[in-house]
Amino acid sequence: MNIAEVSKYLSVAISTVYKYIQKNRIPFYRKDKKVFFKRSDVDFYVLDSENRFFSMSELESEADTWIALRRMSVDKKKSRK
Repeated sequence: MNIAEVSKYLSVAISTVYKYIQKNRIPFYRKDKKVFFKRSDVDFYVLDSENRFFSMSELESEADTWIALRRMSVDKKKSRK
């Protein structure tokens, strides 16, 4: 896979793939100054919990939970005064 294919496969911008390469976040191979990826390596990268991509509904759920906990904390502080 080349950079454009990985970008499309991961649904991220090409510049994001370059950032992943620069930070060694995704396994890649060089051949004659060109960058290539093995699909199996990219799949492992996606499935690895540290690099996991979250769906919009998962992010919204996590945000709702954080907001609820934050409000509870603020309410407790107010009731102590």
